[in-house]
Amino acid sequence: MNAVVAAGPVIPNFGQGSKCEQTNGWWCTDWLHAHWGDTLQPALFQHIELSLIAVSIGFALAFLLALVGVIDTETGVWALFDPRGWYDKFPGFGHHWVSGQGGTYNEHLVSDAGAGFLAVGLLLLVGAAIGSSVAMRLAALALLAHALPHFLFHVANSPEHLSDGDKAAGTYGLLAEAVIGFFALVGARSRH
Repeated sequence: MNAVVAAGPVIPNFGQGSKCEQTNGWWCTDWLHAHWGDTLQPALFQHIELSLIAVSIGFALAFLLALVGVIDTETGVWALFDPRGWYDKFPGFGHHWVSGQGGTYNEHLVSDAGAGFLAVGLLLLVGAAIGSSVAMRLAALALLAHALPHFLFHVANSPEHLSDGDKAAGTYGLLAEAVIGFFALVGARSRH
């Protein structure tokens, strides 16, 4: 043990550094030039590629949340400010998804549904606009909590008064919203 201590510390020999390194220069480019092709360039390109992928996924998720947010906000505003018109004519364009199911009109229930659509729609728009992981996850969770039970209800209770096309559009539209909510929830979480 004494022989090792007496010999002094073991300092590895890394060879001679460049003149810049030996004088503690601020920006020594020798190593940069020597390792650009084998180390730095591939790492830089990989970083740029992964950043572009992450930004593209984030943009796509925010865009989809905002798109559903616009639809839900418009639906909610319509139901709140014209409950009878919404009940009789939703979703518009000659289709009658609510009144076509044969239930009686109830202004209170229509206003409650409108408030729910408006709340979810605004949360989706704000979450997409802020774009942070937390905001996107909250918006996605609200969408999933709103669309999934609605979808399951339509699967279990297929209205007889609607055409097959209207049934499919309503049911698969809700499924699409639930899927968007799920992937936005998972995608926003993995970005964090």
